[in-house]
Amino acid sequence: EAGYRQALASLPEDAIVLNNLAMLLVEERRNLSEAVELAERAVGIRPQVATLRDTQAAAYRAAGDLGRAVEAWRAAVRLEPAHPEWRINLGEALVAAGDAAGAAELIGPIDADEN
Repeated sequence: EAGYRQALASLPEDAIVLNNLAMLLVEERRNLSEAVELAERAVGIRPQVATLRDTQAAAYRAAGDLGRAVEAWRAAVRLEPAHPEWRINLGEALVAAGDAAGAAELIGPIDADEN
């Protein structure tokens, strides 16, 4: 974490540094409001990068904002529709939000590709 913070002090607009620090905080389940803020800044700098949207969604979900998490994962899927991880993450969030049918519709094509 110290290394990311040091890098961020030198490169405050580096979307990758912002993203990686945000994900580290999410994985450690601490400073989640900061994780959300960092992830939002990263997406603001590079909105067309699906990986940044994934981190943003993970930060929202960890912070308890499932609705915004779903929207961020939807954005990641729109950017990279064939990427299975984004679809799986979105599907899990939809199930958590009570939309099992939406999750099944989303995950179904992944299962079909594996057969």
